[in-house]
Amino acid sequence: MNDLLSTEKALLTTLSNLARGCDDDGTGSDELRQAFLDYGSETPDNKAAVAGIEVGTVNDETGLKLSGKKLLLSEIAHRLEASKLPQALKEELPQMTEDDWDSFSRITTLIYSLLDRKSQSAK
Repeated sequence: MNDLLSTEKALLTTLSNLARGCDDDGTGSDELRQAFLDYGSETPDNKAAVAGIEVGTVNDETGLKLSGKKLLLSEIAHRLEASKLPQALKEELPQMTEDDWDSFSRITTLIYSLLDRKSQSAK
């Protein structure tokens, strides 16, 4: 249990550092990937997931984005927020309503937006 708490704390600290701009030394992506793996384990799915993200800048915003693409995860979350409850979720989670989806997608957007900040060049 102690290892889980320490990896959870390390991940939260890494995410907090990202949100505050403390990762501008260029190591943010590697540190974030490792923190996710330490917390979630180094399964093939988790390794593939963290390989697909990086810390980077799109226009004047720096945050968590898709690797090699100019697409912040917060932007993806914004687009999801505007969509209806996906059919696959309706089938897997029949108790979930459109209002539940709206709550989930809005909170998801806020969490990803929390990790974004104005880039150093835009300040």
